[in-house]
Amino acid sequence: MKHLFKKAVRRARFLFRFVVYSKARQNFYREQGIRAHQDQLLPSRYPKSLKKLIVFTIPGGHWSKGEFISGGIISIVTFCEETAALFPLHRSATILCTLRNSYLVSNFKNFDNQTDVYRFEQLNAQFPNLTSLLIHIPEYAVKKFRDDLTAGDWKWLKKIPEVHLNVMNQNIRQMPSPGVIGGLSSITRNITVTTAHLKYCNQEQRDKIGMPLHHLSVWISPEQYVFTPWEEKENILVLSPDQHPMKDAILKKLAFLPDLQIMTIHNLRYREYKALISKAKWALTFGEGLDGYFIESIFSGAIGFAVFNHEFFTPDFGALETVYASYDQLEKKLPGDLFSLNQKDVFTRYQQKQFALCSKYYNIQKYRENISLFYSGKYSFP
Repeated sequence: MKHLFKKAVRRARFLFRFVVYSKARQNFYREQGIRAHQDQLLPSRYPKSLKKLIVFTIPGGHWSKGEFISGGIISIVTFCEETAALFPLHRSATILCTLRNSYLVSNFKNFDNQTDVYRFEQLNAQFPNLTSLLIHIPEYAVKKFRDDLTAGDWKWLKKIPEVHLNVMNQNIRQMPSPGVIGGLSSITRNITVTTAHLKYCNQEQRDKIGMPLHHLSVWISPEQYVFTPWEEKENILVLSPDQHPMKDAILKKLAFLPDLQIMTIHNLRYREYKALISKAKWALTFGEGLDGYFIESIFSGAIGFAVFNHEFFTPDFGALETVYASYDQLEKKLPGDLFSLNQKDVFTRYQQKQFALCSKYYNIQKYRENISLFYSGKYSFP
């Protein structure tokens, strides 16, 4: 009954948007083409005789915009591609799928990748002979994943001898309760959690969730960015698009700084975003703190500004002069820090300090080693 009610609500929402919004109608017809393309492509790429499969689930597109880009999506797609490269280790095919009842995308064009996207609903018919299945689920979607399973999905899953579910904890704030994660045990007892930030990969978290915990990190590493030195940079401060109650007040304090351009990251392709942060001297994030806006800008030669967030930062980041204890402190000190740091020697010395600290935690080889350890069953906290 609950399943039917949810289906009726989704249907009503779809019909309302279809009638009222022209973009919803455009998206409907766009999805017909995507669906046909996926139905043709899947059997040409994956044989029905396949025995071992690793599935990455992602959010779909937006009902009016189609494809959208986020750090979380880039992270999952990269994890999928790194997993595919490890075929000799796990001997499984790898596939990327939108969650059930999501708006469809066939691939992601806004950042460099080589991975096609399918629909989760295609899997049970195409892979009837699996003996091993691993499904990676974003942390925020754990309940949705389980609730949206159809009778056909349940029947398919119960036939597979080895089923492993992994929850990708990319943001501790979106991590569901242990009880919600435990709901997956009706599918399998083999459940793990992987983390993007080292801060929340520890014995305390392992004890809290009651499941094996493993640190992966993310794809970010210095060699992926164009590092621009101080003398070649422009006096640009890039802002994360996150909202905060003090954001306007903080930005007003910067009005007196001569020639400072303030640019909010919005509607950029990933390549355009990387070009911008390579030009910019400064980056200010109102988000998690230890996020892409902060780390990627530093790897591009900028100085990063943030407020220390104990959920994401390890304690050593608190020693950085531009990682403030509070937003009140940021509002008070940011204008003066921007002024005093805008000298070549001072800028370069402090930027190197930030760069070295970020490099300590974000390294592509270490990331790949962590992925290999995961597929070898050698977890950080078994």
